[in-house]
Amino acid sequence: MRLPDLDKILSAMLHTHPGISDLNFSVDHPLQVESFGELKPALTDPPIDLLTPYQTEQIALALMQGDRRLMYDYLNGGSCDLSYALADEARFRVNIFRQRGNFAIVLRRLEASVPTLETLQLPGNWGCRKSFTKSRRKKPA
Repeated sequence: MRLPDLDKILSAMLHTHPGISDLNFSVDHPLQVESFGELKPALTDPPIDLLTPYQTEQIALALMQGDRRLMYDYLNGGSCDLSYALADEARFRVNIFRQRGNFAIVLRRLEASVPTLETLQLPGNWGCRKSFTKSRRKKPA
């Protein structure tokens, strides 16, 4: 599978439901998304009713992009992890793993921006940069 074709599928899946956190590819299942914690079918055009082992393998290999380390990890450990970016639309943490003897894939959607300590609203000293910088300074001998 070519990456532009995969990108079209991923983009279409992202627009099927609100609040999507994961895109799932599993043999004998339709394309699925996790929307607000619930698995839902992702309807695409043309529709893909059930993924075959070949289709799922082609998607996995396209995501690996010929990286030998990823293939080694998958073949020897049963899974591999990578990142993937869909142009300016989304970034993903990807896990490709073996499920019932076939490839399976989960793409976890990442936030577009990295949160700051202030926006995380952590309690106590977590929100105060001074406490981090003071503890890292070397004390005079």
